[in-house]
Amino acid sequence: MYTIVLLVVFLRLCPKINGQVTGRPENRVPGTSPAPANPPLPDQDNAALIQATLRRFPRAISPHAELPTYSESDTPSKKFRIYHTCLREKNSHGREIPRAAKLRQEGQEVELSCNVCLRPDHDPSRYGIEWRRFQQRVGEEAEVPQDPRRFTVTNSKSLIIKNIDVMDAGQYACLLDGQPQIIYQVDVLFNEKRRVVYENDPESTVEPEVHLSDYNLCVVTTWSSWSTCSKCGEEGLRRMIGLCTIKKIVLSDPVSPVDIPSMAHYPEGVPCRSTLLPRSVAKIPYIRDRESETLMGPCLVPCPTVAEVIQVTDEYGKVLKEVEVQYYSINEVPKVPHTPKRDVMYKDAGKRLILKCPTESHKKKKEEMIRWQNGTVLINPLTIRRATLGRVRIDHLYRLLIRRLKITDTAAFNCWVGGTHIATFKVIVTKPMNKNIKTYISYAGFGITVLFVVLIAFSICFKTPTKSAR
Repeated sequence: MYTIVLLVVFLRLCPKINGQVTGRPENRVPGTSPAPANPPLPDQDNAALIQATLRRFPRAISPHAELPTYSESDTPSKKFRIYHTCLREKNSHGREIPRAAKLRQEGQEVELSCNVCLRPDHDPSRYGIEWRRFQQRVGEEAEVPQDPRRFTVTNSKSLIIKNIDVMDAGQYACLLDGQPQIIYQVDVLFNEKRRVVYENDPESTVEPEVHLSDYNLCVVTTWSSWSTCSKCGEEGLRRMIGLCTIKKIVLSDPVSPVDIPSMAHYPEGVPCRSTLLPRSVAKIPYIRDRESETLMGPCLVPCPTVAEVIQVTDEYGKVLKEVEVQYYSINEVPKVPHTPKRDVMYKDAGKRLILKCPTESHKKKKEEMIRWQNGTVLINPLTIRRATLGRVRIDHLYRLLIRRLKITDTAAFNCWVGGTHIATFKVIVTKPMNKNIKTYISYAGFGITVLFVVLIAFSICFKTPTKSAR
């Protein structure tokens, strides 16, 4: 018994031996104390620990700041500097499990970082990292769906969800050896039609701020920044997106009829179409009927005339040389120019067509607009719907929608992001085949098959036997 007690004490006092036994890389800055662990609470599993953390939030957890990460293009010395900085920041957070909130609209993409520090000279697969999704009730745990088209785990162990759906809303946790490192509350906005408001038009005005004192709620429109101008050197278009948002009037008072503690995650307010809102709150008449808005306005910006100069720096930021845009540095591998995606689509007349610009391969900025062209003619989202009596329009997700296709709609549709040509869709509209012709062809094929079977049967039954010569 005394031998076992001494052995346990010895292992407790020798963390280096512990690290060798487990085979795990040491996850701390040399010369500093190790990061405090997050052991499960008594008589609770990891799911219960995460749910207990969710219940304590926001009283016990401060807003989460993402840890610094390095990229593959960084030098080894820079990677280790970022790695040590990451460890120092992670160790300074203490024992609490950080919590973050992500809000996206249906069809968008969200990236969830794992809040771990990966040592540059170690294989990331050595770390026992996995992602889990936790339901509302304690103990309900599910794996992240194994769909590589939508759910991807990067080399840095971040989880990327593409084309997010309302059903993807919930709590996501990144686990390191079974211990939660961070918990995300992911909420998804329902797709909604937005009311179009025109700048400097007295007949169309934005919705005012409204206080609902009986519910301790304030309904406002949260505006994004202006997008870039769609053209340069001539008048173009820009737009601003306004989402219907609710906030608490008195932060310390509950919301009626059902309180929403999770509103503390969103200091800018919760959108009216968020899955976070209880049904009783979302069905309040003024919140239910309040529309989000799109503010459209003209813009005129000059085209750039002077080419920018690219500065080549070392890992410490010191400028080594300056290179003009038309040239490459001898120390730099020339970048392959972007190649637009091309596709040919055959559609029957009278059908519906939806074209989505594939911006996944292009690092699109939030303020950049997606522009559609019919050949070389710009499709104006302000006038196209009115000019075609609602048959052609561009929705709030920048998709081109054409109803009741016509033969004259055969054309090449191009989508642009800023000054980059992203894709070309060659749409060929054909006349649909007559349903009666399809029926006649089917009957003819059936009749030929029956005739062929009858001929074979007839030849077998009435075949003249041949006499063999003696």
